[in-house]
Formats: sequence, structure tokens, C-alpha cells
Amino acid sequence: ESGATDDDFAALADDDWSLPTVQSSWRGLWTPDGPGKRVEGCPGVRFTPQLRVDDALLMEIVEQDTPERWINEILWTMLGYEEQGPGEDGLPVWTAGPELPEEWRAAYPSAAPDFMGSRDCFVPAQDRPVKKAVQTLTRSIPPEHKQLLKEDLGFKGFKAEQLSPNRTRRATAVNWMLHYMKSHGIRP
Repeated sequence: ESGATDDDFAALADDDWSLPTVQSSWRGLWTPDGPGKRVEGCPGVRFTPQLRVDDALLMEIVEQDTPERWINEILWTMLGYEEQGPGEDGLPVWTAGPELPEEWRAAYPSAAPDFMGSRDCFVPAQDRPVKKAVQTLTRSIPPEHKQLLKEDLGFKGFKAEQLSPNRTRRATAVNWMLHYMKSHGIRP
């Protein structure tokens, strides 16, 4: 038990955003008091207030009801990457922050990896870096947290005809977010 109260968290809830209005920025919904800090034995970095994504929104991520960029930005923030301002395409550039865990800094030293890729283009040469990033994310989840999507949210999986790389990646992202929140005492 972390002893935390609801006042210690800033929750991103499903009614805080809508697809048309939040295409690439969720940060206005949660603002940390300062930079994240590493906590030994926990994934990513911890913030004050802590970042908690509610169950309804986690399921919306799995069901493809949220923008891919938004999912990447939540993962990047939790991992310890930092937004540096707009890039050539006008979207924020994310780079390794000072508290980024060493295993992520070694694998992705200069820029945050893309975990989502394209929703409909899975050409091997183009998709290989995304696949590698998702494999790294999956491997960073300890065995006791591999089934959190099923155990905590009651997710029963996809039917064969529903399977796609995008859906599988979203499920992996949500499972990692659950792992992050459980490891930091945000979830029981």
C-alpha cells in the first residue's frame, strides 16, 4: 500500500478529451510539478502528481479509440523522455531525459522510439523499428505483470479476425502502462 490518496494523482479520464480536439497533445490534461525522477526497482520515472490513466481510457486505447501519437506520448513521458519543442513536421520532438532508465537510453539514445507505427501499413522495412521498440517494451514487463490487461481490466483478448499489429501494440502499451502504475503504487 502506497498510502497515496486521490489528491496525489492526476488522472487522465476518458471524458477529459475527444478525438477531434486532442490529436497530438494530451499534456494539457496533466501537468507535473517538475521533472520525473527515477525510483529504484520501478519502470520509467515518477512524477508529482503521479500520472494515472483510468480504466475506461485504457480500454479505449486497446479498442483503437485514441490517437497513436497520444499513446506514444504517454509512454514516452512515463519512460522518461522529454518534449523538446516542435520538429520539422511541427510535431513535438522527444529526446532522452536525464532520468531515462539506462536500458532505454542504450537502446534509444537520441530520440524516443515509435511504439505504434502506422495503423494500416506494415511493410517490413518500414515497420521493423516499431516492431523492435514494442518487443523492447514487452521484454521490460516482468512475468508477474504480463497479464495485467486481463487480470486488472478483464480484457478477454481479440478474436482472430480482429487481430492486427496495431491492436496488438495497443494492448502491449496498455499492459506496460498498467505495469508502470502498479510498480509505482498508483494501482493496487
